[in-house]
Amino acid sequence: MPFPSAPSPRTIVLTVIALVVAVVTGLSACNTSSGIEPPEGWEDLGDGRWIRTGADTTGAFRDLSSVAAIGVVDSTDSEVIRYAKEELLYLYRTSPEIVDSLFQAEAVPLLDRSYSNVNFQDEVNTALNDVKKALLGDGTDVSTYRQSTALPGSSTAPAVYPDSLKNAGVTGRVAVQTYVNADKQPVAVQVVESVNPTLDALVMRQAATSTYTSAWVIEDPRRGGKAIPNYVRLTIPFE
Repeated sequence: MPFPSAPSPRTIVLTVIALVVAVVTGLSACNTSSGIEPPEGWEDLGDGRWIRTGADTTGAFRDLSSVAAIGVVDSTDSEVIRYAKEELLYLYRTSPEIVDSLFQAEAVPLLDRSYSNVNFQDEVNTALNDVKKALLGDGTDVSTYRQSTALPGSSTAPAVYPDSLKNAGVTGRVAVQTYVNADKQPVAVQVVESVNPTLDALVMRQAATSTYTSAWVIEDPRRGGKAIPNYVRLTIPFE
């Protein structure tokens, strides 16, 4: 039986190069350092948190993952009230104390009643639609509260999926939470859903360099809206 021939030197070299490339790509994808610096005028605090140098960031980093974490539910809440708050989590995340104050004034009177059956969700959702109209308006009515949003295409450093990570199969969804002060200026960014240090930093840069609309609340109709700080969540899938 003939023995298999030994690989040629050229084949060995190509095999080694391929292995080195694979190792380097893998290490790059798993690297704990993004190599991406915050924008000029920002500081990296570590643990997926950036702040604008010199800005007041009091209360900028909060756990807004659930209504329980936010601290707007307690043992006195009925099942209906708790369900309603959970359905409005996206709104609570923008300004917890103000939204909860508006919830008590607008939602509780509509929701605090008896329901015909145990499947109360449909009835509650109908009432919540009226609450949302009262708070946010419906395009025709004057709203009581307006949350801040990032203007589309306003970022000077939009997140772009690097080919190296795409080819390495690094996928997932990155979410960051930006604290925007009453002057519409982003002053803190925090990663709340992480995939990879590089992808995280790219989304953070987009959030930090975006232009935001004003958030406001009407506390006295005679005085108009009052500008307030807001939290803005940005989620980008990399697939």
